[in-house]
Amino acid sequence: MRRVSENPNDPHRYDDMLNMEHHVSGTHRHMSMAKRAAQFAPFAALEGYEASIIETARRTQPRIELSEGEKEELSEKVTGLQKIIRTCPLVSVTYFEEDETKSGGQYLTIEKKAVRLDLYNRQILFEDKSIVNLDDIIAMHIPALENEEE
Repeated sequence: MRRVSENPNDPHRYDDMLNMEHHVSGTHRHMSMAKRAAQFAPFAALEGYEASIIETARRTQPRIELSEGEKEELSEKVTGLQKIIRTCPLVSVTYFEEDETKSGGQYLTIEKKAVRLDLYNRQILFEDKSIVNLDDIIAMHIPALENEEE
């Protein structure tokens, strides 16, 4: 018979258990370590809660309204781009991308070769088939135009 001490501070409380053989069930197969570990794996009590927290914490930026002077400067750069678009110049643009789920968005800067300027739809089409709306652009840099001015 097993001796169980009532005193929780008794250092010999479980001495009789130390040398006992490991129990092997006669009716159930031995569980693999992977399945055994899965029993103790964390689980999401509220499905999608963590994703919701991350989405709430994600920040967006408001759209910047350009001054008339800045709009005029961009317009001049678009006109310059129109003159050299056949050469597929390298163009760097910073533009606003609207967020699909929250108000606001983010500003992205790309540097790619422009292959077409669609003034009717107000878009720049790039070599990799990406498109940027002219109305979303807040800054544009065209190295080929700067070299032409020198």
